[in-house]
Formats: sequence, C-alpha cells, structure tokens
Amino acid sequence: MGQRPKLYDFNAERESIIETVCRRTVAEKVMEANEGRGAQLEYILNEAAFHEIERLVKYGADEAVGEVGNLGFWRSVARRVGTAGEGEKRRLLEDIVRSYGQDVAGNFDPRVYEVSNKVLPVALSLLFSAQGGSGGVRFRKLSDRIVFEGDLGLLRSLASKGTFIVAPTHLSNLDSPVIGWALAEAGLPPVTYGAGKNLFTNALLSFFMHNLGAYKVDRRIAHNLYKDCLKNYSEELLMRGYHSLFFPGGTRSRSGHVESHLKLGLLGTGLTAAVRKLEMGRRDKTFIVPMTLNFSLVLEADGLINDYMRTVGRQYYLLPDDPFDSPMEVARFVTKLAALETSMVIRFGEPMDILGHRVDAEGQSYDARGRRVDPERFFEVRPGVIGHDAARDREYTRQTGQALVEALHRNTVIMPTQFVSYLLFEAACRRFPKLDLARVLRFGRDLHVPWDEVNAEGAKVLQQLIEAQAQGKIRLLGPLTSRTVPEIVDLGLADLGKYHAVTAAEPTGQGVRLNNMNLLCYYGNRLRCVL
Repeated sequence: MGQRPKLYDFNAERESIIETVCRRTVAEKVMEANEGRGAQLEYILNEAAFHEIERLVKYGADEAVGEVGNLGFWRSVARRVGTAGEGEKRRLLEDIVRSYGQDVAGNFDPRVYEVSNKVLPVALSLLFSAQGGSGGVRFRKLSDRIVFEGDLGLLRSLASKGTFIVAPTHLSNLDSPVIGWALAEAGLPPVTYGAGKNLFTNALLSFFMHNLGAYKVDRRIAHNLYKDCLKNYSEELLMRGYHSLFFPGGTRSRSGHVESHLKLGLLGTGLTAAVRKLEMGRRDKTFIVPMTLNFSLVLEADGLINDYMRTVGRQYYLLPDDPFDSPMEVARFVTKLAALETSMVIRFGEPMDILGHRVDAEGQSYDARGRRVDPERFFEVRPGVIGHDAARDREYTRQTGQALVEALHRNTVIMPTQFVSYLLFEAACRRFPKLDLARVLRFGRDLHVPWDEVNAEGAKVLQQLIEAQAQGKIRLLGPLTSRTVPEIVDLGLADLGKYHAVTAAEPTGQGVRLNNMNLLCYYGNRLRCVL
C-alpha cells in the first residue's frame, strides 16, 4: 500500500468524529423544526420513543449487543416530551443522539490489523488448499482456490488520490472478513464498514470487527433519528478521508439474485460529502469501486432462500439456526469448500466517480462516449457556485445507483454450480408451466430430468451466456468456456454435493434427480440477471 493507511488514525479522531456527528445531527433537526421543514422536536423524540418501546416490548432487550436506553428510559422520554420546554427537549435530543453516536462508532487497532493480515492468509491457505482424496491430503496454492480479477494497478493508483467507497455484492456473513483479507491481499487500504449489531455477539468475529474499523448498525431500530445519525456518521468518515465499504443491497441476498434494487441512503452520503468538500474548496475525490463476491457454494444458502420464500422482502434480524453462529459449522463449510476446483472469485469492477462516470488512473472522469467531464460542474447551483440541491442530489444518487447495478451485473462470475442449478430448476418449471414459484418448489422435488434434456438445454443456455459475456454483460468461470456441457454439468453436480445436508440434485444412470428445489432456485437465480 505504500503510505500509512488513513484508518490507522481512527482512534485518535474517534471522539472528534462522534462529537461532530452529534452536533451536526442535532443542528439539522433544530434548524428543520425552526424553519418548518421538518417535525418539531417533541415529535422527533416521541417517534424515537414510540419505535424503541414497541421494539423492546415485542423482542425484549438484547443485552449481548447493548441497548441505547432500557424500556424505562424510553417510557420516561415519551412522558416528558409533551410538557418539556424547548431547552429540555434539545438537551434530551443531544443526549439520545450522543448515545447513538457512541454505540455506532467503531474502533481500529493497527496491531490487530497487522496480525490478522499475517494469520488469516495462513489459515485460509490451510483450509482452502487441503483436499482429501484416495491418496490422502494434497495441497494446492491459495491462488488456485481464490481468484482475483480486475485492474488492481488502477485501483492502487486511485487509492492515493481520493477516498474509496467499496460496493460489493453480499451473499454471506463471511463476506466482511473475506473482503478485508482480499483488500490487503490486493495491496489496497483497509476500509471502515457498517456491520449488523447481531454479528457482534459472535465472540471471535466480534473481536476482529471491534478492532478493524467496523461500526455497529442496529437494523431493529426503524425511526428517522437513528437513521440520520448513521448517515451523518458515514458522511463524516468520508469527509475525513476514511475509505468505506457499503453493501449496496443493504443485506445478504436472500434469493441468490445479483442485487438490482439498492439501498441508496449510505450511497447518498458519498455524494453529500463530495458536495461539502467542493464547498470547502477541497478537490480530493470520492471513487466508487464495484466488487463482486462469487462463491461456488454459500454457507447460509438453505436459510436464506427459505427466508425469501416465507416472506419476500422481509429482513430478519437473525435467521433461525443460522450456521454462521456455529464456529464448527463455519469450519466444516470452509473445509468442504476446499474440495472445489475453484472456490471463490473476487472481482473488482471498473472504478467510477460519485456520479457513476468511469475514471482513469489519475482520477479523471469520462462519460459513456469516452469524453472527459468535470464532475464539479454537475454540482453548481448557478455558474461557478457549488451548492446542495436536495432534488438534484437524489436524482444523481439514483443514477449512480443504476450505474452501480449495471457494474455489479457485468462483473458477476457464473460458476458451474449456478449453471447446473439453473438448468435443473428451469426443467422443473417447464413441467409445471401454470404453477407459481412456491408450488414449483413443492412439486419439483424427486423429478427426474433425462440426460438428453439436460445436455440439450445446457447447450442453449451456455450459448446465451457466452454471447452475454461477449457483450460485456456477465463473466464466466473458466470451465464454462473450456469444457463440454456434460463436463460442466458433472462438475456442477459434484460441487453441489459437497456441503448441504440435502444435496440439490444427484446424477442417476438415466439423468438427474432433483432433491432440494430451494437450493436449485437459490443458486440458479444468479443467472437471471442476463437470462
């Protein structure tokens, strides 16, 4: 990385960051109330108390991850706001916001970072390189198991010229530690990122997250005051030049689809920070780095797709029996993953400016026609004057989000497990053309698909994928372009059988029997961004 990473300075600035976030959040709320652009302070406080009381009554306090105020505190707030004077309401607002700031703010220990960079590659090498066989255990290079793709030289050049927002796809709770390792391995600086507060209950993972820049996001808290604290915290980090990571989908992909509908709130903080920098006369830029994590298998696949099918669009705080909660299950998964020919592809997409334009190694922006553009001009409220415009900035954020969606799809790498899952799930759909998805999942189990059909349909789908790759719409793992359809199908079936308790499908003498329709749906959905 060359120069000392900015994140090494975090602890020295931590209290200043919290104070700035609190002061800014309170000032915004007071100004909006005074100007009639937002709710009065009593309504802001009452909304927070209402949602917190409702959550605590329904779910109870989670002492393992800490709470900002107990049930008694929030009931007291609800009683007081109706009769409190403006001074008391402001002091109460300041206290709550400061408590949220202290709860959210992360920590970074350079010693833990250095140790983890030495230990994790060794652990991954052992887990990903050991492969059992009839001749015992043999070892392969880590680079044979985890493949990096993308222009790393370009990214290293940009890292010293501005602030990164790394925007990856999100499949598993293993993603965060894998990304942290991948950035270090690629010679890129460490990032700060928001992690679900529930993950801090895992003792080992919590230790690393507490010391490697992660900040806590409590997805159980739904009211606007908390969301504003999070946005201002994210914005302040970017203002101070801390490279950040946002999962643009907001949570793990329950369905297995590549993200198409993004959560634009945190992405919008990048644009707001960029405008504030320009207003201050600063010319350091913010760059968005699309990143796709492509796994042959996913640890939580069974639970994720079950959750998706139960209540589409609903986000659970914790999935029932989440295998991530069991260190032994995580170890078993990674060990099984080691037997795969290629376990994972981490692909860095072409970096963009905060408006979604392509950038070169010097940070210069270019439009879709390859013409140089000056992003500053997009933020003028009148000639030569930079300023905020809420409606304009929302539209810019939406456009950048669309550019990011397209980048994530272009850089998705299709694996054999996903290819064969798509083939088999589509075979079931053809047999039940009038049934909805839930019924296809129910009645597809134990179906038998003849080899002739698998291979014939496989040839059609493979040709579509090859054409999509030629058009730059998607990427294919090597075997999908170098092997025959029967070989790809055999490889995909073998890999699908490596981990899950009920394998997705299994070959028979005459074809393939479908065993786990949910898994076939989940893995096959990865292809649906182009098919």
